[in-house]
Amino acid sequence: MKASLEDQSSSNTNYTQNANQYLNLHSHNNPFRLDTGNNPAIILVTDLLTGDNYATWSRAMRRALRAKNKLAFIIGTISQPTDQEDPLFDLFERCNDMMVSWLQNSISNSIRSGIAFVDSARDVWLDLQDRFSHRNGPRIYQLRKSLANLSQETDPVSVYYGKLKTFWDETLIYDPIPSCSCGTMKTISERYQRDCVFQFLMGLNDSYSPIRDQIMLLDPIPTIARVFSIIQQQERQHQLTSNSTQYDAMAFAIRKPSSFTTKFPSHSKYKKERTYCTHCKITRHTLETCFKVGNTEAPICTLQLHWPHSRKMLQVEWLPSWPQIIH
Repeated sequence: MKASLEDQSSSNTNYTQNANQYLNLHSHNNPFRLDTGNNPAIILVTDLLTGDNYATWSRAMRRALRAKNKLAFIIGTISQPTDQEDPLFDLFERCNDMMVSWLQNSISNSIRSGIAFVDSARDVWLDLQDRFSHRNGPRIYQLRKSLANLSQETDPVSVYYGKLKTFWDETLIYDPIPSCSCGTMKTISERYQRDCVFQFLMGLNDSYSPIRDQIMLLDPIPTIARVFSIIQQQERQHQLTSNSTQYDAMAFAIRKPSSFTTKFPSHSKYKKERTYCTHCKITRHTLETCFKVGNTEAPICTLQLHWPHSRKMLQVEWLPSWPQIIH
């Protein structure tokens, strides 16, 4: 009887100390404190709860509520006072209503109707946990299938790695690695890292085959972060090599004569290929057909012309080198 009275007295003392601490609303560490920026219309997470994303949604909500210093209300650390005369009763009701509004704003419309009449934030949290936290099997199957079918294809290495990392992290949420205090935990972690490295390397394009073979020969296998860094450096090297190859091809195309130039020689080249007389030093005939050296007869062209301001008719005899007027 005496021990029971001492326990009750100790409990009352602790409650009085906590009540005095919670009544100090000027303290930023007080979970009952509500700042001016806190209002019922706030949406704490960007992705609303749809049912299939409960694992990621719950983690995001817990992180947001921890930042607001309100996580204790949903995990049961702070319970509702039973006595309405308690000075913390109204403070608890106000914080509870605020958190219920935040939870409802973070849930899709199809799920929100099922908790519309639940007034306790902790009851809302537990109800959602009971309904959606046990769907691990189908989701793990989907994640494993997505990981098996994922490859780099046309994505940069960073994008490909980001997709893998998202699937790995979500898989650990649904199927976490068992924790233990013995020495086998290190072995389990190393094997998990090795499997991630193998999966990352298997999905890379064939252009990374040389560096992939070199990584596989390393002992021990580097961590996935280190392997990603090596592959990313190789990707940059490929980009530099590809750019230099393009520049060389462009320069070669500029230096190489076009088909039009080959098919149709330039005017200067055409001039050199025309007939040329070494005696007259003119074109359009050769030495073999030159009449000036007597190899052929000179051509004669006779024209009938009217001399200006005269009625006489003139006959002009034209030779290729000089004209003569014959009366």
